[in-house]
Amino acid sequence: MSGICGSEGLLDDCGVRVRFGNSDSPNDWKGNIKELLEHMSGFQEAGDKRPAGDAFAAGTYEAVFKMAGEGKTTLNPVVLAHAPTGTTTCPVGKISGSVSFDTESWDLRPAPDIIDISANATLESAVWSTPKTEISFVIADVDPGETITITVDHDDLLSFANTANLDGNQDPRGTDGTRPSDDDFVWTVMCASPPSDVPGLSRGDSRGELGTVNAQGRSRLSTSSPS
Repeated sequence: MSGICGSEGLLDDCGVRVRFGNSDSPNDWKGNIKELLEHMSGFQEAGDKRPAGDAFAAGTYEAVFKMAGEGKTTLNPVVLAHAPTGTTTCPVGKISGSVSFDTESWDLRPAPDIIDISANATLESAVWSTPKTEISFVIADVDPGETITITVDHDDLLSFANTANLDGNQDPRGTDGTRPSDDDFVWTVMCASPPSDVPGLSRGDSRGELGTVNAQGRSRLSTSSPS
């Protein structure tokens, strides 16, 4: 992907998508490459400058350090967005969701192989978008109040062009797209408990608007005594 000095023909000669090189002898070529890779690996600026063009524009490189080629190139795919999060409704025991990536993914990996869920639920379906930058999925057999763990498997989520593995949020914990790469992306979602059958009452409370039901099941409503 990168060249050191005198690498003007690297894009054509090697078939790479992006080239970084020096138009003249640099004073600190190692410093140039180090800063570049720190941006592209998410180590600087909270991972906001991972694409090659953004990483180059954000750097403080020597004037002889140049870039040519596709500025959208990344070292590894990362998660851009995922849903749902927190607590969500789950009609008929199902949760619909999606996860999107900043890099098109390898088409030889079926979507159901990439999404793992906690054992008590079932992955009913998972499908790729076109191009392959988002997976939409449906989780079934979810119980009210249950928390589901959703995992994007880094071993199966690979970039289309160079089959690089996902850089997830487990290493370091809680960061997405920060080196080292080859880690899963994991999040949780809870299925909201359904409301009581009687409006305004907690679950398990059998009181209604007209009275209560005693332990024997007889209504304690006020009635007129017969004359």
